Amino acid sequence: MLACMGSVSNIIDSCIDESMAPGTIATYRRVKETFLNFNLSFHVPTSALPKIRNDFIAHLIDKEKTRSLGHYIAALSHFFGPTSREDLEIQRALVRVATGGDPGYGTVRKRPQRT
Repeated sequence: MLACMGSVSNIIDSCIDESMAPGTIATYRRVKETFLNFNLSFHVPTSALPKIRNDFIAHLIDKEKTRSLGHYIAALSHFFGPTSREDLEIQRALVRVATGGDPGYGTVRKRPQRT
């Protein structure tokens, strides 16, 4: 049964990968590797993933990588699933403080009406 689950996971991953541009996939994989390396230094269980995500975003801000925060956050959501509403608010606050404005992700914006 577990072998079957592994193959299903691989099929789903390949479908997702085929639906995205190769450059996006490469960027997301780099982000995943960077995040996992960051996570190794903490030795925490996977249940602490949301907290580690927020710490990672704060780490990126500290390293002055504010221009690419949106890419990092999108890649983390792609690989590890969406965050809770509470963690999304924490991430928005971190990005808002770092950039001095609206993070502009995770929100639905209305299209301007054509006249």
